[in-house]
Amino acid sequence: MMEVNRILELQIAYAAAANVPIIRAREAAAFSRIIHERNPRVVLELGTAIGYSALFIAAAAPEAEIYTVESSRNMAEKAKEYFAMADPETRDRIHLLEGDAGEFLACWSKGKKIDVAFLDAAKGQYPDYWRKLQPLLSDGAVVLADDVLYHGYVEGPYKDHVPRRQRTIAKRLREYIQMITTDPSYETEILREGDGLAVSRKL
Repeated sequence: MMEVNRILELQIAYAAAANVPIIRAREAAAFSRIIHERNPRVVLELGTAIGYSALFIAAAAPEAEIYTVESSRNMAEKAKEYFAMADPETRDRIHLLEGDAGEFLACWSKGKKIDVAFLDAAKGQYPDYWRKLQPLLSDGAVVLADDVLYHGYVEGPYKDHVPRRQRTIAKRLREYIQMITTDPSYETEILREGDGLAVSRKL
């Protein structure tokens, strides 16, 4: 067993070597603050990768049950290795589910309202995730969505020069930003550290 902070350090090193995207250092303080403020009991993460953010959330919210969904078998297996290093109290609160995030949302059956949702799976599916999340969220829920500025292709210096293969994703992310910033049920801010973290608080 290891302390969570030590496992996170190992994951940071692995992510850098293997070019696996994780929460950036510049986002981490804001991410942790938001989790602390909401003090969630149920967290849903779409996009586990190597499990860094799930462990990060577990440390920031010591009473939360965390459900994390990953479509890649290889990533899921790597995440399991890191989860197994944690103490039983921490790893027993993290529930790794393998499969498609959109399909999982469509058949959420946990019988619990979600206090914090973290979107970090397929960027082009963010609008679909948002729609499917709405009936599953608790009052005062927070929805976090990573990488919404997408290398400057959504907003910023490259928005008029999006490579052809990235255009659909950029278009869907613009749609997502439009949805969350015009929904009167939410207060939304976009933190521009890293690649853009959208924070939508349900009123």
